[in-house]
Amino acid sequence: MKIYSKEETIKVLDIVIEDIENVSYFSIKEILARHREYNEHEQGYLFVEIKSLGEVYDLFEYIKDSDGLYRLTPKGINLKESEKGFNEFEKSLKPKEKKWYNENWIGYLIAFIVLLFSVYQMKENKSLTNRLIVVEKKLDSLNTKLDYLNVQYDSFEKKLSDLKMKTEQKK
Repeated sequence: MKIYSKEETIKVLDIVIEDIENVSYFSIKEILARHREYNEHEQGYLFVEIKSLGEVYDLFEYIKDSDGLYRLTPKGINLKESEKGFNEFEKSLKPKEKKWYNENWIGYLIAFIVLLFSVYQMKENKSLTNRLIVVEKKLDSLNTKLDYLNVQYDSFEKKLSDLKMKTEQKK
């Protein structure tokens, strides 16, 4: 008689789950008997192993007063409908490992940094606006002085031209 490892037993469990025709009642012994590659001793050993695996992992349960019949539990029905092997199905039930960048506090930290940057920009914008107002006032003042200087320049130029004319007339 061959002793089966857990991996081999799980492969046989996958075959049993796949061969179940009615989820409300089935016989593990009959399903094993359909597979001729196992002799009676192996079938007996596999029956015990598959029965214990199914009960431990809550895949099927014994129907009382039924002479060896079992029924699939909701988890067992999900396994059969998923058409995955047992190992893949169990992996899909485990919660995914959360990466550090998917943690809530990372999102809060990013939002806080964006808030600080927005406040900084708002204050910097206000500061720039104040500086712009000061520069505009200085520019207005300088434009006023320029206009005044232009008027004085024109006045001096006129006086200079008058003086030149007078000096030429005197010559």
